[in-house]
Amino acid sequence: GRRGWDSFHVVTNNLFTFDLWLLSLTIAIAAAGLCLLVRVWRLALYLAALIVACVLGSTVILWSDPNLQLTDVNVVSRLVGTVALTVVAITPLALQRAWDAGERPSREVVVASVPVWQAALAWGLVVAAAIAYPATLLAEGGARFPNDSDCVHAPSGSGSVLVVFGHTTSYGDALRLRARAVALGASPVQTAQDGCGRVRVSVAAASRTDGEKIISRARAAGLSARLEAGPST
Repeated sequence: GRRGWDSFHVVTNNLFTFDLWLLSLTIAIAAAGLCLLVRVWRLALYLAALIVACVLGSTVILWSDPNLQLTDVNVVSRLVGTVALTVVAITPLALQRAWDAGERPSREVVVASVPVWQAALAWGLVVAAAIAYPATLLAEGGARFPNDSDCVHAPSGSGSVLVVFGHTTSYGDALRLRARAVALGASPVQTAQDGCGRVRVSVAAASRTDGEKIISRARAAGLSARLEAGPST
């Protein structure tokens, strides 16, 4: 629950950041309001629904994937950039329709009534889609986010071996830890998501023996390290 609200706050805050998107979302909301004032109902509701759907979609993506760091501005900006680009594309059309409607009577096209069976089919598909996903999720035992222990495995007799200097909660901490590991002479030190919402700082070892040697150097320098199985095992 807490991550969901945090995700929503990060998305909305990013969208209204002037340095990133200027006033794109603000102008889009204003355009939807103008369409309402001049009674261009369909376009106003469409634009409003599009903004809400995009914002909620971005929020759900951040909330559902614990590997995505809410503090990573690059990741968040690339995600919500889709929302910004979408509203930039449709806002001029909405403003044009609002301007035309203000000068003369609305030119909204009257759509012929839809047969009952077609409307029922359309609503049936929407309701089925809304029920199918949560039903499938519940049938599988509900949503489950991985624990930290799910992404830490002891090395086995086969497979790759990693010397892990730590699992950090942000890329900033990971880069600082990586700099300390590089100072030991370990190379190449890698930073990668561990699958549990953290960033793993590690170096590949040719064997368990080589890994133990690196660990000894790290501990002598006051740096914690341990052996873990590589992600492919």
